[in-house]
Amino acid sequence: GHVTGVQTCALPIWQLSQLEASAGTATASAEVEALLEALTDFSHIPAWISMSCRDGDSTCAGQPYRELAALAAGYPQIAAIGVNCTKPEFVSSLLEKVSDWGPLVVYPNAGRVWVGGNKVWLGDGDMVLPASAVDEWVDLGARLVGGCCGLGPAAIAAISAQFA
Repeated sequence: GHVTGVQTCALPIWQLSQLEASAGTATASAEVEALLEALTDFSHIPAWISMSCRDGDSTCAGQPYRELAALAAGYPQIAAIGVNCTKPEFVSSLLEKVSDWGPLVVYPNAGRVWVGGNKVWLGDGDMVLPASAVDEWVDLGARLVGGCCGLGPAAIAAISAQFA
């Protein structure tokens, strides 16, 4: 389970280990708690934790994002808290809820919706993130910005060029 995942991510070449709560598959709080519990065996490894969200307030499991982020904020090796694989239009609202907690991480998807039962993405997405949105996320405290599903090299190149 989660300990194996932490062990796999805890390679010497990593400066920071990534923990993603797949909040749509179980209760998000149980997933976050399991990840944090697994991390306690690796207290020497700094990590970030991120959650996928369905809107500007809630994880994909429907639980309040800030409430789950608060679980992680109490762990000293959590170096950043963030949002992953979430529509870009929800990210600013989510980051505002935790902007007082230090460094944030964000890597949204292209803006489409995953329909797991059909194993398909629906809706129109963008190949790059809006520069104004990325600026806002950085202003809110995001220190790691990237892309998830549907965003590829072009999106990462645009973020890099924006801050060059």
